[in-house]
Amino acid sequence: QKQSFTIPQFIEVDDNKLYFPKFKEGIKVILHREIEGKIKHASISMNCAGQYFVSILVERDIKKLKKVQKEIGIDLGITALATPSIGKAFKNIRPYKTLEKRLRVLNKNLHRKELGKNNREKARKKLARLHVKIANIRNDYLHKVSRKIINENQVICLETLNVSGMMKNRCLAKSIADVSLSELVRQIEYKASWYGRTVIKVGRWFPSSKMCSCCNYVMESLPLDIRSWTCPKCE
Repeated sequence: QKQSFTIPQFIEVDDNKLYFPKFKEGIKVILHREIEGKIKHASISMNCAGQYFVSILVERDIKKLKKVQKEIGIDLGITALATPSIGKAFKNIRPYKTLEKRLRVLNKNLHRKELGKNNREKARKKLARLHVKIANIRNDYLHKVSRKIINENQVICLETLNVSGMMKNRCLAKSIADVSLSELVRQIEYKASWYGRTVIKVGRWFPSSKMCSCCNYVMESLPLDIRSWTCPKCE
């Protein structure tokens, strides 16, 4: 469980210390980045691994990025996280699958401990820290990918995915959850609104795979085993 509380006002950060009412002596903090703008409020939280964090909300102006003459369409998937219409695909790092063996070991170790004992709590925190590490690796990579996409393109076309429906497939659910497609789309959308980019959502039934990019000819049927095809009108 995640526990948190919000400090609505009178917050100061100075000399790597956080000051707010009833803690005037200050709490030592490690700043992730320099605070820019006017501090509005702060939230202090503790995650399931027993780690404490403070999130500071600030109000500031965000400069729009310089316009570029580049439009791109992105295909989201499991084999590759994002495959752009122009350029190199972004690989899927699969942090959960990479550390799954370690998770199994720690999970077994946890369930061997007796309920109510200190050793069980220590084993639980070890498992929780590994889950937090997996989430941090995934989130860091998604931020890097989404920022690179925003920096290099003026218009980004994304497909509308039914992720909740895809998760019902028990053969693919773990892989879909590991790649976190919805989070990538969310990051691209809010960063586009910040930096003056345009995001266009393409309907899931739009025949992009069956349509020729030159003459817009649409194939009547295209089985999944066919990954590339030649347009009969253009050849």
